[in-house]
Amino acid sequence: MRKKLIVTVFSVVCFFFLLISPLYGQTEALDNVKANMNEFSKDLLRVIPNVSLQQGVWPDAYIGKVFPGFPPHLGGGVTAGFANVKMTALNAAIKEMEDALSVKFPTLRETFLFPTITVDAKVGGLFLPFDIGLSVMKIPHLSLSKLGAPVTVDFFTVGGSFRYAILQGNVVLPQLSIGLGGYYSKGYINVGATDGSYINTNFDSKIFFLETQLSKQFLFVTPFIGLRLAVSQANVSWDIKAASYTLAGGASYDFNKNFAESIQPSLFGGVGFNFLFFQTTLAASFDMRYKVWGANLSFRAKL
Repeated sequence: MRKKLIVTVFSVVCFFFLLISPLYGQTEALDNVKANMNEFSKDLLRVIPNVSLQQGVWPDAYIGKVFPGFPPHLGGGVTAGFANVKMTALNAAIKEMEDALSVKFPTLRETFLFPTITVDAKVGGLFLPFDIGLSVMKIPHLSLSKLGAPVTVDFFTVGGSFRYAILQGNVVLPQLSIGLGGYYSKGYINVGATDGSYINTNFDSKIFFLETQLSKQFLFVTPFIGLRLAVSQANVSWDIKAASYTLAGGASYDFNKNFAESIQPSLFGGVGFNFLFFQTTLAASFDMRYKVWGANLSFRAKL
């Protein structure tokens, strides 16, 4: 009798563990999804400053004074570019969801090139050797599926800069300026599946920076190089709807609480080509702390 009871109890326990083992495996997978999505949020926080700040780059370290001077020094145009976003953590989260929840998301590349397009303008100073710039960008609900990236992005940024010329430049001397500025950015990245499941990542950030830039014009060509130090206060939140599950999380940088963590030094440089009253600029940047790189191409009218 006792032996039968022991066998019965053992059988019930084994049956119970057989029932809960898939649930345990599923819970572990969802915990991994959360961890990977939070890591992807951190990767995105590191990219947004680069995406925002690279848009207002001009080859001239200082464009000249509006008054006194002739013609007045001002200009504006359009800049298109990109910055790289690591998708490793997001792909790991997708793999965990597909295995645990039997959902199918599109295949993502390991590196995603976040697109940007900006309208910007600069005007020279009055009497003193300074200039002021303004940049605005809006990418409204843009699907990149035809470009081989099955995601939808939305991005808005607005900001400005002030630069003061330490060297105004002449036939021999280069231009050298110091400056500061700030940008506000917000947007999202969305990955959707055919069954209605989705991964949505929202972000917003405030970025402040100091910079120095050196440039020298040689006939129609203006090479330049600069160093920038940025700090950001940013938040990334994500939510996932897959099968019957809803998950959420995020990450943040707060320069009031974690100032050292929010500091991002970067190099930028490139070359400008001048054609009468038009200027074309090819530029690149590299975040030395988080290894984020970006590039852009600008077309501007300039006096």
